[in-house]
Amino acid sequence: GPGFLTLSSFESEVTRSGHAMAFLKNNESGQSHFLLWGGTSSIGDVAEVLRQSPQQREGVDGTFAQVTEAGEAGLQGFSTYFSELTPLSDDDAGRRRFLLTGGVRASGGTMQKPREDEAWILVYSEDGVKSNISIFSAPGFGPGRVFHTAASHDGNHLSVVGGFGINSCGDQCNAFEAITDGAIRFWSSDAHNNASGDTSAWSDAPDAAGFSVRGGMAGQATSGGTVLLLGGEPTLDNFGVDADSIGPAIIEVYTPSNLFQL
Repeated sequence: GPGFLTLSSFESEVTRSGHAMAFLKNNESGQSHFLLWGGTSSIGDVAEVLRQSPQQREGVDGTFAQVTEAGEAGLQGFSTYFSELTPLSDDDAGRRRFLLTGGVRASGGTMQKPREDEAWILVYSEDGVKSNISIFSAPGFGPGRVFHTAASHDGNHLSVVGGFGINSCGDQCNAFEAITDGAIRFWSSDAHNNASGDTSAWSDAPDAAGFSVRGGMAGQATSGGTVLLLGGEPTLDNFGVDADSIGPAIIEVYTPSNLFQL
């Protein structure tokens, strides 16, 4: 019946907070698999796959499986918090792809300033029961940010909207401000594939001037390519006190201009 199931033994390899999760697939029996990234300082457990059990209601919990990292040299062995993980179209070999954007890293138990150009393509594959991820850079992302929206309706064109960054202090501080320069960024899979490592896959949205800068909103891409944006805050100072300051932007439907370039 309705309600919540108690999953007493359904445990991840590590405790996570501020991690990203995205749908991977449904298997032949209809059970769902999800990819988890980050939210932990345990570098050997940055990525996991959650596999639903076909006997959940009978008390047989699902499983978490570790993921082996590979890919571009130097990109393994890091973790981020508060990133966005957006599904992309499969590659030519049929492997699942995701675009990981933004987030912060931790050092000595302290969150660091969001770094510029924190964007990666994750390519997921399976070899029997073994799960693998290959990590590749997606250069040109621009200002580091957290609590943004990253949405794609077709798996090839992505819009990164809003978010908070740190513009005017050292590596460790809490002066988060809404992103103003590059508040909306576009990414193109085709341009990335043809870019040979340069930054041309990313561009500033020409329609960003109409955006009420903010972060912390909920965002969802529709099948037609528009993005529904709900809520958000212009600053983390006095959080929640002056929510009306963004005026009509409490609920918006954003139509990215790159829709008309497809």
